[in-house]
Amino acid sequence: MTITNKKILGIAIVLVGLTFAGTSVSTVNAATCPTLYGHIVHPGGNGYPATATATNGSDNCTAEITFSAYKVYVTPGHPGWLDTQTLFDSQTLTFAPGETKTFTVNTPQCYAQLDLYEGPAQPHLSDAAGGFPGQNLLSYLFTGGSALCTNTPPPQLSCSPANQNVDINQSANFSANGGDGTYSWSSGSGSPSTGNGANFSSSWNTSGNKTVTVTSGSQTATCSVSVNPPAVELSCQPQTQTINVGDIAVFSAQGGNGNYNWTSPGSPASGVGANFSSAFSSAGVKTVNVTDGTQTKQCSVTVNEVAQNLTCSPSSQTGNVNDYLTFSAQGGSGNYTWNGGGNPTTGNGTSFVTQFLTSGNKTVTVTSGSQTATCSAYINQTSCIQPSIYLNAANNITENSATLNGYIDPQGKPTTYYFEYGVSQSYGYTTNSQTITSPQTVTFSIYGLQPNTTYYYRLVAQSECGTNRTSAFSFTTPGGYTPPQQQIYCNPQNQNVNVNDWVNFNATGGNGNYYWSTSGDASPYSGNGQSFGTRFSNNGTKIVTVSSSNGGSAQCIVYINTPQQYSNFQITKNVLNRTLGQSVYVNNVEAQSQDLVEFEIRVQNANYNNNYSNNNNYYNNYQILVRDALPYGLTYVPGSTRVNNNQVADGLTQGSGIYLNNNYGNQEQIIRFQATVNPDRIDGLLTNQATVTINSDTRSAYATVTVRPRGTVLGAADIVTGPEDTLPIVLALGFASALAAYYLLFHRKDASPKLNLASAIVSETPRVEPKKKTEFEKMLERIRTEEKSPDA
Repeated sequence: MTITNKKILGIAIVLVGLTFAGTSVSTVNAATCPTLYGHIVHPGGNGYPATATATNGSDNCTAEITFSAYKVYVTPGHPGWLDTQTLFDSQTLTFAPGETKTFTVNTPQCYAQLDLYEGPAQPHLSDAAGGFPGQNLLSYLFTGGSALCTNTPPPQLSCSPANQNVDINQSANFSANGGDGTYSWSSGSGSPSTGNGANFSSSWNTSGNKTVTVTSGSQTATCSVSVNPPAVELSCQPQTQTINVGDIAVFSAQGGNGNYNWTSPGSPASGVGANFSSAFSSAGVKTVNVTDGTQTKQCSVTVNEVAQNLTCSPSSQTGNVNDYLTFSAQGGSGNYTWNGGGNPTTGNGTSFVTQFLTSGNKTVTVTSGSQTATCSAYINQTSCIQPSIYLNAANNITENSATLNGYIDPQGKPTTYYFEYGVSQSYGYTTNSQTITSPQTVTFSIYGLQPNTTYYYRLVAQSECGTNRTSAFSFTTPGGYTPPQQQIYCNPQNQNVNVNDWVNFNATGGNGNYYWSTSGDASPYSGNGQSFGTRFSNNGTKIVTVSSSNGGSAQCIVYINTPQQYSNFQITKNVLNRTLGQSVYVNNVEAQSQDLVEFEIRVQNANYNNNYSNNNNYYNNYQILVRDALPYGLTYVPGSTRVNNNQVADGLTQGSGIYLNNNYGNQEQIIRFQATVNPDRIDGLLTNQATVTINSDTRSAYATVTVRPRGTVLGAADIVTGPEDTLPIVLALGFASALAAYYLLFHRKDASPKLNLASAIVSETPRVEPKKKTEFEKMLERIRTEEKSPDA
């Protein structure tokens, strides 16, 4: 195919000469395909689309045809009118033999030339080539608006922000606007040093002024970056120092930006400048801060109390053999060493707890620095011990009755006991009180029970040494359907532990109601429930039996070994009354019902060369377990247990106890917790026992709370009111006053003096009472009842 074409002022003259060269099939790279037809259907213009159609009339050639719109900048026929044309829009389609297709392209708002031609899109035309350089021009025409096209220069290129400050290795961010829309960046020694796109980031590892350049087409723009030098680190000197209360501590600052501001918990509390001084009115570790606005540093000051005269208190006290006595030190240098104790004989710290194994006069000495002080103690031969009680499983259980069983050792004191029982652990029923003086098994039959009902019960024993209550046991009365008997199992069947180690058992099978029993040296030696735990005080082979109410039973065997003894750890126990605002822990405090008391247990490893730990990787794998048995009359305050001033989970008073962390040589650990005196506790002595067990070696310590009736002025007996030789007179006057009051209250017919005197006594109560009847109000009611009776 040979094509000659000329474009003259919008008139297209196309001379087409057709020659056929056989019937061979044209390839893609062939110059032309024979018999291609095409024309422009709609010229578009002024932004409207233009359309054209083309047909491949050959039967053995595939053709590529393009429809293009060119912007016209020069009047047709003038020099360069073809060279200056630029492609505005184009569409290229592939035609199979005999195929017809339609093109659509966009047109500009100005003059445009439309060309339909064979081959790929051509971005430019050429005057030198006679117009169109394509292979085969099928059709063309001019279209468009009222003016030639013009070139609009791109907007001014800009880089922002023009200036910014960053630190070394801190990224600086930039953005470009204007130009032709394409951007390339250069940051010199920055990282990265080059980039593309409208946004760019770079950082520098050296300080100084940096320049970032952005290029868009033929335009360039720059941004400036100031990289700050590294800051000089601020310091406070001296970092630590030690002074006495009232002394002046002197500090200095260096580095930073030179603008220093000081703050202190002393006096003065603030200041400016490189140097600063402050004094402190209390002892302790103080922190002084200095800042330059960017950096802040601290100096530490240890402020010591001025040494005071060393004292040992109480200066004298009385106890019994094996009682734990507590001594406290004040004054001196603050570091205390104790000597002259029984068990232990020596100690360290503010307080010292020891027990004497023999009676007589004892002297304990405390040393602090160059000072010494002494305390004396007189030790009686015997001590007062609360009754020991154990609760056994109920038997003879019928639909309406049962027999409650227990064991009591009154410890040589007349002891009153009774059982409490009911359908919940609030009980509600009490058996008649009985009194014993020697160890024995106690029983009591109860009646009027309901069938198929679970009852809870416990044993209560009280002597002049205090009151003990067991934990709750339960039983279920029969009635209705009786489940068939099932085999019962005791697990684990065999265990091997040391004397006084806690050992646990579990029952399965049976009917789910389990009762446990074992030898008399176990504590406890009986119980109920699916699980049972106890400890044995003697070595040997022990049998633990679990039985079910349906008649089945099973046994476990425990081999009890004699444990190694550890003589180097010590335990002390003290208490204070928080309600009275006390701050010193002593071995005994006075309290009234609903008072808040706080107990302190101190565990000390007195051996410098031994470390006790509950960590398997430490030495001999010692297990340090602390338990505290609160007596009835005291109720634990949940969440109050702290070890070394760190709160720990409850468990200390709940049987499971708590384990201590590593206890290194000469280290002392402090456990504190709180309890309240029960509202129903009017008076008496409450003895609180703490135990520490390392493996199977157990030590105990005691602290006591003396409960006084509400209305009593606590500690009044300690108030010195005059010379000691006035005591007989005071006692005589008190006895005479008591006789007069008794006569007025109970032997005069006239009720008014009784009521008035009792009312006066009530009105003088120095403490605010809870909203319940006091002993005096109950006495008032008895008086009114007597006045109404016939023989009053």
